[in-house]
Amino acid sequence: MKFKKYLTILITGLVLVAGIAGAQSWSFWRYNVAGGLNPMNVEELGSNADRITKIWLDDLDATAGTIGTLTISSVANGPLIVGTSTDPDIRFKGDANTGFSQVSDGVVGLTTDGSNVLTASTTGVTISSTTTLATTSATKADIENLYVSGNVGIGTDAPGYELDVAGNINAFDYLTRPNYKTAENTYKSCPLGYILVPGSEKYGTADFCVMKYEAKECNFSSATTTDCSGQTKADGSGDPADEQWAASYPENKPWITIQQDSDSAQEACSQIGTGFHLITNAEWMTIADNIIHTPINDLDKDTALYQLATGHTDNSPAASVTSTAAADPTVSGCNLNISLEETANAYASASCELRGTGDGDHSDNAHGYYGTEQNWSTTYSPGAANASQLRTHVLSNGEVIWDLAGNVWEWTDDTVTNTHMVTPSADTGTSDWRGYFSQEVGDNGYLANAQGFNIIPNISTSYTGTSHGIGRIYIDVDDAAPSGTTHAFLRGGAWNSGAYAGVFTLFLDSAPANTSAAFGFRCAR
Repeated sequence: MKFKKYLTILITGLVLVAGIAGAQSWSFWRYNVAGGLNPMNVEELGSNADRITKIWLDDLDATAGTIGTLTISSVANGPLIVGTSTDPDIRFKGDANTGFSQVSDGVVGLTTDGSNVLTASTTGVTISSTTTLATTSATKADIENLYVSGNVGIGTDAPGYELDVAGNINAFDYLTRPNYKTAENTYKSCPLGYILVPGSEKYGTADFCVMKYEAKECNFSSATTTDCSGQTKADGSGDPADEQWAASYPENKPWITIQQDSDSAQEACSQIGTGFHLITNAEWMTIADNIIHTPINDLDKDTALYQLATGHTDNSPAASVTSTAAADPTVSGCNLNISLEETANAYASASCELRGTGDGDHSDNAHGYYGTEQNWSTTYSPGAANASQLRTHVLSNGEVIWDLAGNVWEWTDDTVTNTHMVTPSADTGTSDWRGYFSQEVGDNGYLANAQGFNIIPNISTSYTGTSHGIGRIYIDVDDAAPSGTTHAFLRGGAWNSGAYAGVFTLFLDSAPANTSAAFGFRCAR
């Protein structure tokens, strides 16, 4: 039977039309195969007698037969409403709490147990925090954008983090976070003695390799190796001479008393081979930024923000220190996503060795405290004789770097002139140390204008060198030492820098030609 062009109802069986009197109500009776009549009701709302807007069925069940096919060919003046006009609803027979409902204008909800577990609108699909989104290989589907308010687990049904993966991650391109990307080319290999550093969008760096240790001297006869294996290792001093080049290895003291410029530290790096160079400020900041955003570098979980290791900076011993290959800590069993102070990162031989054991002597088991005469068990305070003397930091990819803070100052391949010198908030007319975000030393203020140099840590402005070990900046308002108007970048601090040392520490006092027994360097590629 067909009512004009608005509604088509196809019913298997006989239909009796009765009570066709008046324009406002229609009654239908369907013959039951078991015998008897069942009522069907059609109600027209509004003044137009030809418009049918509501249909409901009474007393239909399995024993009474089936409805057949209901086809709606047209509803000219509005939607077909299921439920009521104010609360449209569909429920499944046998479970009044499961079905579909209108959550609000333009939002449809999938309901189970009386609660909406999924809502859909033009802006996307939202899944409640109690819902598991599951699929099989036979039913898998592509998802363009997925927003989840809670944690997401892959390979685990109890995720403890925003994204918790029980297994390995293989990225064809990048793993990204704000201003940061990891492992652009996971197949990229670094030379012996170097580690891979994930690049940074903020600092404009692609993945690169950097010396694991501060540069040491290597003497050679014919062959050259980047870690001086098979060659003669020495305590380097002065500008590079014939048959000398910079290498990265744990033994011996850093190469010191060397200038920054083209016939000194820059040359010592470039002559290693194609692509090798003195580390740039952008590369240094990439490493420091990675460190402070990798939670295991936090040495004190009970204090707000992260407390970073300042390295060998307490002037005991009053000189730079060495290390050994066996002292390099294993981190494969550590959880990089929580503080080093957490129980899960307690010392475990051949698994998680960052804390070390013993008294920081020259024992391999001291690991990152090797040669510092300090150990993990002491209370943290930046630059003092305590746990802060840890010489190692961990990158987000699990690589360990030594002495980025402390031991000896390290040249980077950057300079600033008097004209463009960065400025402090308080212009006292004196050259001195300042905090990055707040006044930490006397009344000297803090860094106010970086003059376009990308040297400001990408962290909360609540961080200080005094409490968190990030380091400070020395702003020179005079000519460089020993002379000239060009100031070269020295980073990290030395064995006697105390709380002034840190991975973000920047010393702008020296000219590129200046030398000191506390000045060293590090190469990158």
